[in-house]
Amino acid sequence: MKNLLADPECVVASRDAREPRRAELLAASERIAQVVATYIRLMNAPWALAQFPFPADATIATIEQVADRVAVFELTGRGTTGAS
Repeated sequence: MKNLLADPECVVASRDAREPRRAELLAASERIAQVVATYIRLMNAPWALAQFPFPADATIATIEQVADRVAVFELTGRGTTGAS
């Protein structure tokens, strides 16, 4: 586990591949709300949903109000091969 705020270089690993990426923190509350709303619609683990500062059925408008309390990253293909 690593802190992407401290070091944004990371690797997305699957059974067959390791792909270096760079995690870029999203700043726009509208974009954060859209990403999180999609995530909570697809998530079915109650323990994961309980980590958010809003209920699982929250609207995008509700999520946007607390977007500054949720770190959301976009992974780009600009990572280095030395990331862990």
